[in-house]
Order: sequence, then structure tokens, then C-alpha cells
Amino acid sequence: MDKSEELQLLWAQVLTGGLHAYSNFYKILYPKLFSYLTRLQVDKEIAKDLLQDLFVRFWEQKYKLAHVRNIESYFFKAVRFKMLNQIKADQYKTLQLAHLNVGGFVTSIEEAIAEKEAFLISQKTLHLALEQLPSKQKQILLMKFFQGLGYSQIATTMGIQYQSVINHVYRATQFLKQNISIAELQGT
Repeated sequence: MDKSEELQLLWAQVLTGGLHAYSNFYKILYPKLFSYLTRLQVDKEIAKDLLQDLFVRFWEQKYKLAHVRNIESYFFKAVRFKMLNQIKADQYKTLQLAHLNVGGFVTSIEEAIAEKEAFLISQKTLHLALEQLPSKQKQILLMKFFQGLGYSQIATTMGIQYQSVINHVYRATQFLKQNISIAELQGT
């Protein structure tokens, strides 16, 4: 009996839950697959992990698998697929780590706390500046930016002219820009 026929026989036994057949199947294929991975410059420890995962998944999914003509080829393709997925996952992790250092991403707990504090300070500054607005301007700004109403809806709701709404929004935003800039310069 050649290796291909032996693997076919073992495959059939493994698919029905034969643990001894699985052990023999593993002993035949593992060294070939390990050699294949190391020839592809895969680190030996990573190769071991990939193969362990492959054989564990094979055992867990054995009842769902169908007949395969060329078992060696099937496993070489499976391990190659696992290796490529591992490379993609590693590249994704590397890319994610690279992004942690750019683009405003947080790299530490301290930076997260500092960003949260800066956000709270800017919120407080905005709130204080809003409180200094005349009530009509404040009400119009809240309707415009927090409720999402248009100028004509605000005019209708408040019973004032359309141009008056535009003027109030303009004056209020100018006041906020000026006061927020001054507050930021003063560090409050």
C-alpha cells in the first residue's frame, strides 16, 4: 500500500472518529507540512502553532468533511491558506499599531486621560461661552446646531424674520469664536 492509499484509508477512519487513525494521519503529514512551512521561511514556532491549529480544527470538523481525492494536496493547500491568513492578520496588527502613533490615536492610558481632560475643558469653555450669550441668540443657536432646524423653521417657530435668524446666528458664532479663543489663550 502506497502513502496515498494509506492516507485515504486513515482519512476514512478519522472521519468516523478513529483516534488511532488520527494519530497515524498526524504522524505522516505533520513532518511534511512542517518542512513545507519552514522552506517558506515561516518561523519554526509559528509553523508549529499553525499546524497544531490546523490539525485541531481538522479533528473538530471531521464529521463535516467530505471525501477528498488527494489528501496531501488538500492539507498543503489548507496550511498555505492558514499561513496566508496569519500573515494578513499580522500585517493588520502591525498596521493598527502603526496607526496608534499617528492621526490622533491614543497610545497610552495617560494620553487617553489627557485627551479626555482636554475634551472636558473645551466642553466647559463652550458651555461658559454659551451662557454669556443673550437668551435669544442662545436659543437660536441651540435650535440650529443641537436640534438641527433650518433658518426658516427657526424663524417660523420663534415668530421672527428669516434674516433676523441669520443675523443672530452670525453674531452668536462670532461671539463664541472670540470668547473660546480668548479662553484657550488664557488656559481655562
